[in-house]
Amino acid sequence: MIPEFDMRVLTDIVDSESGWLREELYQKYGAEISETLDLLLEKKMVKIHERDLAPFLIPNGIDYKDPPKGSVIPTKTGKIEVRRWKEQHTLSLKQKWKERIYGALFTLAIWVIQELITYYTRL
Repeated sequence: MIPEFDMRVLTDIVDSESGWLREELYQKYGAEISETLDLLLEKKMVKIHERDLAPFLIPNGIDYKDPPKGSVIPTKTGKIEVRRWKEQHTLSLKQKWKERIYGALFTLAIWVIQELITYYTRL
């Protein structure tokens, strides 16, 4: 289980096209990011991009840009974990809205019953 803050950082890394440099992450999240990066590296959710692909290795017609050296990029495991987290987060939001709608309908039904009782007791 990855803590919420760490998952948000991982989501930012996954959503980035060319990864994040450590300096950029420090600027955005502060010095605490080093512990988060250590955890994500330990769990193999991210890796450090260490070498550039030679231009001749990329076939023509493919629009691929190599991330800068030293940038933090997601691994396949990290991408899968973010997809799971987003799916779970979406389901919990749907559940919350479902409960809110049921609560509103139940409240409305009670109000209608109360008004009907009041109306018929006056007669």
